Amino acid sequence: MALVGSEPAIALDYDSHSLPHQPVFDDGWYERIFFPTPAAGVVNLIRFVPGNVWEQPVSLWARLIADATVASRVVFMEIMDDQGGVITRADTNQTVTAGGDSFWQYNLGENIFTTSFTGTRIAPMPNIIMQPGWQTRIRSTAGGPADQVSQIALLLRRWQNRPARASRGHPPIGS
Repeated sequence: MALVGSEPAIALDYDSHSLPHQPVFDDGWYERIFFPTPAAGVVNLIRFVPGNVWEQPVSLWARLIADATVASRVVFMEIMDDQGGVITRADTNQTVTAGGDSFWQYNLGENIFTTSFTGTRIAPMPNIIMQPGWQTRIRSTAGGPADQVSQIALLLRRWQNRPARASRGHPPIGS
């Protein structure tokens, strides 16, 4: 969505008469994004949707090794708008405690229930399409100073964001 006074994404060939292309389900592709492993104690990772695509999170995978600090931890994913406001969250009631080692898997789909299976916490994630500039944040609750999150992978469905002419009366720049 283009707002009055906003700057369009740099990666796009925009002019003042262009509107963003809405995704069409038959022209997308899947892509896996890997997050770098942060320093111990850092469980707050943010990535932005680039200006040239729309994205739909399909699956999130992460590993959390908890330190000896007594606390119940949950790894969750938040979808935020381009201003950092939380729109929705993938969350679970499954926790890992002091000294625990657990995998977290959130999947897009209906009728997925929250469960823990052989050390993996499985839960549903919201069905939402993210526009350019929106953010994905991976966080944990009650983390200890030596907690280590790793093996973070986000599977995305992506669509190209192409400018569409708002009016045939406005020719493209340079024509």
